[in-house]
Amino acid sequence: MAKKTHRKSLFRFEMMEGSIAIQKQDLNRSSQGSSNRVAARKFLARFQGQAKVVDAADFPHQNRLLALGHSYCENVAQKAKEKLAEMGLNSACHSGCDACCYYAEMDATGLEFEEIVRYVRQAMPAAVRAELYHQVEETPDFTKHQHRPCPFLDRSKGNCGIYPVRPMGCRGLLATKVCRLDVEEDTGLETTVRLVQQAWQEMPIRAGLLMIAQEQIRKGKGHINLQQSSSEVLVQFKQLEAEKLKKLFSPDQFEE
Repeated sequence: MAKKTHRKSLFRFEMMEGSIAIQKQDLNRSSQGSSNRVAARKFLARFQGQAKVVDAADFPHQNRLLALGHSYCENVAQKAKEKLAEMGLNSACHSGCDACCYYAEMDATGLEFEEIVRYVRQAMPAAVRAELYHQVEETPDFTKHQHRPCPFLDRSKGNCGIYPVRPMGCRGLLATKVCRLDVEEDTGLETTVRLVQQAWQEMPIRAGLLMIAQEQIRKGKGHINLQQSSSEVLVQFKQLEAEKLKKLFSPDQFEE
């Protein structure tokens, strides 16, 4: 379906000139004369203060820099909605509207998936966790209109089971008309993708850079490339094995 083509492009654009996050003294010029590298630790240090004040009720992440990045995503989505309103349009997304959980290619960065695992084991409501376990145990190959759902979707309610820590890509999906799986029609994705991209251009940085910098530090690398568009580590939700999901959702599994 044509809808799938929009998913990958939501967060790909160039670093803005005059970004408050990047200063000339931070840049490391390569032998070719390019200035697209910055010290990872110095880059993250600029955001530690902001990360500390992100509302933990809305963003219960243990990784507070990731919480900050996700809060940027929410700001972008809100800006996109405001731009829609100026055009006389509104977002049709609402609780229980789950078509995107079926047709979109659901994935997360390695850091996001770590946060999801922590949330499932430590903070997910027991009833939701039990429902997700039941789903993967009873109908591991379930599809609707030939679309496989995200394993974190509570199909009984049409709600995201990991909503507070859902990955960046999910936070940027908007539609001006309720999406349906049984009918291929225009739901405004062309417009909303464009508005989301415009809204990101008004932000100080791309949220993904906060994850990329942490990944580089973990690998013992000192710098990040400001032009890198996405994380090198991606977890494809719909490719997760049923047995691994059962172990994750099992009530017998506890965080050590």
